Amino acid sequence: KANLMLTELVSKGHEDIETISRLARTHKDLWKQSRQEERKQEQLGLAIEKYQQAYEKTQDTYPGINAATLTLISGKHDTAKHIASKIKQQCLSKLPPPEKITAQENYWTLATLGEACLVIQEYDEAGEWYKQAVQAGRRRYGDRTSTRRNAKILLEHLEGNSNRLLDWFKIPRIAVFSGHLIDTQNRPKSRFPKHLETRVYKAIRQIIEKHNIKFGYASAACGGDILFLEAILELQGEIHIVLPYPAEQFRADCVDIIPGSNWGERFDRLLRQANSVNVADNYPSDETTNIYQYTHRLLHGLANIRAQNLDTELIPIAVWDGNPGDGMGGTASMIEQWEQSDYEVEIIHPQLVKSASKIFNHAPNPNKHRPI
Repeated sequence: KANLMLTELVSKGHEDIETISRLARTHKDLWKQSRQEERKQEQLGLAIEKYQQAYEKTQDTYPGINAATLTLISGKHDTAKHIASKIKQQCLSKLPPPEKITAQENYWTLATLGEACLVIQEYDEAGEWYKQAVQAGRRRYGDRTSTRRNAKILLEHLEGNSNRLLDWFKIPRIAVFSGHLIDTQNRPKSRFPKHLETRVYKAIRQIIEKHNIKFGYASAACGGDILFLEAILELQGEIHIVLPYPAEQFRADCVDIIPGSNWGERFDRLLRQANSVNVADNYPSDETTNIYQYTHRLLHGLANIRAQNLDTELIPIAVWDGNPGDGMGGTASMIEQWEQSDYEVEIIHPQLVKSASKIFNHAPNPNKHRPI
């Protein structure tokens, strides 16, 4: 639909760089999405044509580098290298001294230099520019992902794999979490006693650091949820909270359940600091699962969409004692769903976390877990 609208605008004389570049981008997207080879080549050719048109009119490096990259993909390597060499010189001429390079002003110049060098097949120099771009745009995850995608396309075309990306880009991972509440005084069988809170927190933090996780998705019940969210924040990450119903009622049911504790204050603080808070208020009345199962599915869906958008890995993490849950929608059922989708789940057993040598032997399929 966007392609048709933009084509009409251009046909009516709107040939500014923004309109033509956006039209070129729609052709690029259609090229990537098309499954028929003839259709793919048609869209690739149209994308190159429009990007080149925008570059020739303005000498702007954004359409220029896209023209160079797609021209290389089309097989015209010499033409692509010629365009890329020109763009490289343009970028070098406007790049400030190293001490004045900032994310806000220079990210795209650095990223474009990396891509131009990659088109020219100056791999070492491309890597250096990409690394500088990543450093300059430390928290610009969306921009870094866009840069990484183009680099991946080029490397797969030139070398048949994208292994160099592991060194050039380190896109943080996403984690979705489920875990036990802290034991109440009247709980008949202990799962997560309060004296293990610090140990479990350290184990959660260890996993987050190991996998370079910067985005956490969880509910916010007292116990595992809050510890996970606090660990993400402590490590300068983003937190995204999904509640089954409004916060006031959730706090009464799942947070303020330990007399004399500070879970309520911690819950309120997390809601204030969260990058997003969603309430599962669109729960379908005819749903066969309960509201907690629905909330877990919503959590997983949101985390998975973010992982796909950033082209990174989704890591499920759970605090679980290995036993069946108290009912539908608990941690045990969430782990079962993750396993059915072939995820490897990081499981922390509250009672065994004090000894890393202990073997987690309660999982339905131990070979699919990384015990802590």
